[in-house]
Amino acid sequence: MPKVLFFAETAAQWSVIRPLLPHLREFEIELMVGPSVPLSENAHRFTKHELAPQTGKDRRVPALTRYLGKDVDFTIYKYYRNLFRTKLDYHTDILKRSKIDLVVVGEDGISAEIWLIRAAKKLRVPVVILPYEASGREDFINVLKTKKRENSLVVFDDRQQEFLGRIGASSWMADFEGDAAAIYPLEYIAALTDMGFTFLNPWTTHGGEADILFSEAPAMTAFYHDEGLEKKQILETGSPYDDAMHNVIVTDQEVSRAYDRHTQIRTDKASVLVSLPPNYDMQRGAFSEFSSYDAMRDTIVEELGTSAATVTVLVHPAYFDQVSSGESDGVALYSKNWLLEEIPRHDIFVTSGSSTLRWSAAARKVTVNFDVYKLGLEFFDRIPGLRQFTSHTECFSFVKELANDGAKYSDYISRHAEGTQSWGYLDGGCNDRIVNALKTLA
Repeated sequence: MPKVLFFAETAAQWSVIRPLLPHLREFEIELMVGPSVPLSENAHRFTKHELAPQTGKDRRVPALTRYLGKDVDFTIYKYYRNLFRTKLDYHTDILKRSKIDLVVVGEDGISAEIWLIRAAKKLRVPVVILPYEASGREDFINVLKTKKRENSLVVFDDRQQEFLGRIGASSWMADFEGDAAAIYPLEYIAALTDMGFTFLNPWTTHGGEADILFSEAPAMTAFYHDEGLEKKQILETGSPYDDAMHNVIVTDQEVSRAYDRHTQIRTDKASVLVSLPPNYDMQRGAFSEFSSYDAMRDTIVEELGTSAATVTVLVHPAYFDQVSSGESDGVALYSKNWLLEEIPRHDIFVTSGSSTLRWSAAARKVTVNFDVYKLGLEFFDRIPGLRQFTSHTECFSFVKELANDGAKYSDYISRHAEGTQSWGYLDGGCNDRIVNALKTLA
């Protein structure tokens, strides 16, 4: 029986793995998960590994002359080199000791657990990406914009640029507003490069380090191509998220009828689902029209409370422990239900800058991006029929208009239904396709 190791550092990464696990009856499963991952009560059935250490073992590092002098601080370089070597050894030991046949991760770019991926490649263990969100180069550029506002942007002078070119690490630099900028400092890049970590594309979420990426839909396959992945690195399987929505659609007659007929689920009252974003006030509060995150949340509840629709407000998973579910003036507050199962049960979906907007489009819902922090991500321009707002007044005026007029609602869905088909496989076969692909790889 093949043995597969799933890596999930966060609850978001875990959310795409959890619904797949019951379908993996022909695999032995091991998990490497972070402390924030909400494992279910039956998780004891799986072997669990801790994340790699965050401190490196002190060891002798070769003082290579090319890393000395003014280009690189050798003390910092040594710190990173020891840390990376410790992480690489940790993952290599687990893969060997557990005799892992296959590794599944959520991403493989510079923000991924690259030491696990590199250990697997050294041992010729296939690595698969099972995406849990959609992001790319523009998200990395937004990181640079944030760092510049915080006066923490890493900028390289001419001599440092020449040094990076000399060691084959020029791809880590981006031309940003006239500067040669990077997300990580010179010593970090030098340490990785000296250990043989080279990245052809460090400026996207999926940089091509894995053997294969399981694409969620044709539209996402096109996006991955545009981000630089080759066709041979992509297998279009659909996503466990697709099957989660499909299960709701086929088991609820009202939901199924609305999906087929492009209508609201109930003729007497529309339903609106709002998924609150994370709190980015520290990083981007200056771009918000609200004085605080709490003010934003309260305004949304107040605005929708005046509509005739049934309203559900989903709390972001990061704040599950901070709020209690309840109801206020007909608004279901801070539900902790799973978003992918709630989207099909509602007519209109509103969130802020989240890649979950694509799932709403695939489920044939009125899909609204209320861009609270004015991220302005161009990725969302790809989604047919998506309406985008930066003003809460304009946003919720539109939401109320479609919620209160069934004919306008149906016209909206019908006009965009054909285009949204390319955003998801709602045939109920995604988990099976993924399992069969894993069998082939293992």
